[in-house]
Amino acid sequence: MIQYISAAIPAYCRPEPSYPGEHFGRGERTRFVSFGLEGLTTYPEVLFGSDVAMETVRFSLRFLSESQFQGGWPETRGEAPDSIHQTARAICSLVRLLLADQTHGGLATEEQEVALELALAGGARLLSLQLDDGSWPVRPTTGNERSAAKTALATMSLGYLAHLSANPEITHAREDGGRWLMANMRAWDGRTEEDVDEKGTHWVHMAYAECVRGVLAGYPEPPRQLKSVFDRLSRRWSVDERLWTEPGKPEGKATIRAAYHTVMAFEAARPDSVLVAPKPLPAPEEPRLGQIRGIRINERTIEVLGTKAHAEMALSPGPMVTLLALHQMGGRATTQELADATGKQVSSIHQDVKLINSSAVTASFDAVPHVVLSVQEQRRYVYELIAPIVDD
Repeated sequence: MIQYISAAIPAYCRPEPSYPGEHFGRGERTRFVSFGLEGLTTYPEVLFGSDVAMETVRFSLRFLSESQFQGGWPETRGEAPDSIHQTARAICSLVRLLLADQTHGGLATEEQEVALELALAGGARLLSLQLDDGSWPVRPTTGNERSAAKTALATMSLGYLAHLSANPEITHAREDGGRWLMANMRAWDGRTEEDVDEKGTHWVHMAYAECVRGVLAGYPEPPRQLKSVFDRLSRRWSVDERLWTEPGKPEGKATIRAAYHTVMAFEAARPDSVLVAPKPLPAPEEPRLGQIRGIRINERTIEVLGTKAHAEMALSPGPMVTLLALHQMGGRATTQELADATGKQVSSIHQDVKLINSSAVTASFDAVPHVVLSVQEQRRYVYELIAPIVDD
């Protein structure tokens, strides 16, 4: 699947053919990149190990950088105005990429910075478009026509963005969006919503399911009123088709898009959901090594010292130099500071950290997921040792 998506994103984004039989793509649509990135980031352990997939990630970042308009994204590159739908989708995919990078590593520092800057600019654009009652309009140029689907998408994307920014306006905006959706359930419960701005296809938002995710993104605790909504979603399962159905009479039709959005709504309601507001995986209460008390560096190996056991791993000279430099800088430094201290390229520092951490995972059988943590501070990443280096 990763190989297919990696090839499909750039292939789809080629210009549309001007005559039958011409070999071009389906148009430079933002949604091809956003949905594609969402698929790639579902399996980060595969994504970051594939050169082809990572090249597609770089293509996607270039595409989103070149097509951004007033902070948002249009349906098609080069067009105006921007689209609330496309802007929200792009933010979600960018944040998912950055969160996957935090847990698995793979992006160069420059790529991290580009993705973060794009996502924050998109968030600022959505904040500027929110109406006084907490909703979002159908499109940026129609300020008074409310859209339940666009409100859900914007609220959901701000739920993602809250993991990259402590801006209180983001928190207030998504909470206001969630409250508007709950106060206007009749606008979306059991309903779909057409989007005439989408070109090249008849686009229908599965509002009855998408708005559930928007509500969950805007509330610290799921509102009790959602229970009836989930009951109705459950009844949309078709035994004969073995698929979820869309609203319609007499029974509605079973479709892949209905299945996708219904499953995503149920997944978002899980206590450990990473779909609406992704959270870092909780650390185990008591690792198999016990409490980590320090790191010992030997000639060619390092040991992670725990109160119950130790884990020893071999390191090649390159990563060892970077680890020692990080120790000499107090156990905390930016990528650029480490590059200056070691005389290496920034990309090499990033690769060294990946090798250090992957060695730790393998040698400790997952008891030590990281020796070097990546901590985000504003718009930069800082590397930090999980424990001090000790001599005993």
